[in-house]
Amino acid sequence: MNRPLIVVAHGTADERGISTLEDIARLAGEQVGAATSLGYVDVCGPEAADVLAGAVAPVVVPLFLGGGYHVQEDVPEAAAKAADATVTSHLGVDDLVADAAVSRLREAGWVPDATVRQYVLVAAAGSRRASVRAEVEGLAALVAQRTNVETSAVYVTSAPDGLAARVAALVAEGAQVAVANLLIAPGWFNDKLVREARENGSSVVADPLGTHPSLIELLAQRYRGA
Repeated sequence: MNRPLIVVAHGTADERGISTLEDIARLAGEQVGAATSLGYVDVCGPEAADVLAGAVAPVVVPLFLGGGYHVQEDVPEAAAKAADATVTSHLGVDDLVADAAVSRLREAGWVPDATVRQYVLVAAAGSRRASVRAEVEGLAALVAQRTNVETSAVYVTSAPDGLAARVAALVAEGAQVAVANLLIAPGWFNDKLVREARENGSSVVADPLGTHPSLIELLAQRYRGA
């Protein structure tokens, strides 16, 4: 029998986000043929520690883009409630994340156009940790390889690399700005991302990664690697 898969996510008060996270976990479980549960470390329940309590030999996959506080502290603490748990890497700088982000960008209507100056901003929630910001910058570099246009990382919640200011500045310079979205699910951060990008002149704003097949495949790879 396959080991159980337990996906650990941040949590959200947005029903759209909860539904998306549940779908991600379900699809990943179906792909690897494992019984699957979903737990959260913040905002909503069920709490990851409660989901993991009493579990036997689960594979715990952190559904986080960067290796910040929740990945370094909350996930291992929750996993300690289970017997013989294996905690995998978070999403991180991975080709499959970049593939999903660029696919969502194209779905939103972005196409290469050599007749204008195009710029792709790769947007994440933001973090005070330099290591997490480095991961976002690494993903921006992967997106640049796939789009062949000027690309850089931006953040929804932090300056000086805040999304709104960067979009406005680039549009003022005459660039056609598209926003690639590294958020995982709908919610407050995504609503802010979409609003600020559009209000400041972005021509294309991608949806969150969500249930994109590349993201599901990455979770499946994390599970199989354990």
